[in-house]
Amino acid sequence: MEKYFYEVLGRNFTLLEGSRGCTSKCSFCLLDMYGKKLRVKSPQQLINELETAIHKFHVRNAYFMDLEFTINRNLVEEICDHLIRKRYDFKWTCQTRFDLIDEKLLEKMKRSGCDLIHFGVEAANNKALKALGKGMTVEKIKTGMEMVRQLKMRSACFFLMGAFGSTEEDMEEIMRFSMKLNPTYALFHIAIPYPGTKFHSDVLDSGGYFSDNNLFPEAYVGEITLDNIKASTRNAYIKYYCRPRYLLSIMRRGQLKYLYWQLKLFLGFISRK
Repeated sequence: MEKYFYEVLGRNFTLLEGSRGCTSKCSFCLLDMYGKKLRVKSPQQLINELETAIHKFHVRNAYFMDLEFTINRNLVEEICDHLIRKRYDFKWTCQTRFDLIDEKLLEKMKRSGCDLIHFGVEAANNKALKALGKGMTVEKIKTGMEMVRQLKMRSACFFLMGAFGSTEEDMEEIMRFSMKLNPTYALFHIAIPYPGTKFHSDVLDSGGYFSDNNLFPEAYVGEITLDNIKASTRNAYIKYYCRPRYLLSIMRRGQLKYLYWQLKLFLGFISRK
């Protein structure tokens, strides 16, 4: 297991899973691979897996890869209580939504070793969030980020470039919004219109176009070309990570140990064709 690592968490790393499926209805997400219903493990089953990972395989870092980890609060709290009691040298991360966290839960997660939380922000205004089916508002995102920031927890936020009906102005707004939120890590991805998603059917129903005729098209091209989407995505990375404010925040947080791997990731993203 020492061969496995996550660049922003550490080595001796593994993936764990408390649930499979999702209750959200985001237009771009291909849920077919997960099945129609949310299936949740019992707390004891997940604790057994956690204990095996730590004792048998000497895991020290893990990612609970559930799409919405904190949707089952009882499961999360039991995992946290177990880790707090055991006091392992163990750090973990997860992915969830801003409307599925609160200060009390975040405090317990931090005490148990949660070092980083991933959030799907995707868009920068309420109209776009509604069109994506996020069931989220900009205000809720800002409030959630402030809670995470107050507890000095790291955050990774995902943003979608080139969603259905998107314009160059929308992508510029996403860049600006990411800087206002100022998560520890910002990740900008081209929205892929997977067959079977509402995103894909919306393009077809509107008479719109895909960037190619492959089974899985690389992008939707409406008012903007694929080259423009790629250029905006690359520019977003450069603008976000090359800000003096961002570099100072890394040093202020004492997170220089992550800087080498983060630099490698950054160079990888901006070198993509």
